[in-house]
Amino acid sequence: MRRHITFRAFTPRRRARGDSWEAFERAFRAWVGEPAAGEEELRRLAAVLHEALTLCEHVDALLPEIRDDDGPPGELAHRCPAVVARLHTIRTELLAIRSPRLRRPARQAETLVNFYAQHLYHALALLVADRRDERLADQLDRLRAPAWATHRLAAIADEVDAMTAA
Repeated sequence: MRRHITFRAFTPRRRARGDSWEAFERAFRAWVGEPAAGEEELRRLAAVLHEALTLCEHVDALLPEIRDDDGPPGELAHRCPAVVARLHTIRTELLAIRSPRLRRPARQAETLVNFYAQHLYHALALLVADRRDERLADQLDRLRAPAWATHRLAAIADEVDAMTAA
């Protein structure tokens, strides 16, 4: 026995006045209860940004040590993973910011924190790599702290501090 699927042409229904995506989004956000930029979330973001800035400055100090390979063997291998893990935890905390007003600075800071975590992780991987490979040795010699990223993260922290003061 064959069944035939009937085809029915799509006919767009007439929209009521105010029936648009924006109206739906406003109603949905009101129904869900999108949180406003509360003082608690703003203080938490400021604290996380200042901690991230401190850790990124610590990464800036670690990178020359990795490049020069100063100190006892294995000492850097014990210090760096804890910093990378904390940077990833901070990244998760920044992604948890839900306030629309704070979402933009939180996402920008999350990108920079992720950059720093990956930069330190891969620098440590270069340290572990075989030194006889000329290309890897050249990459290790070119390893520098990215000053632009620290300045951008400090500017984001200042912007959030200005929001806190207002």
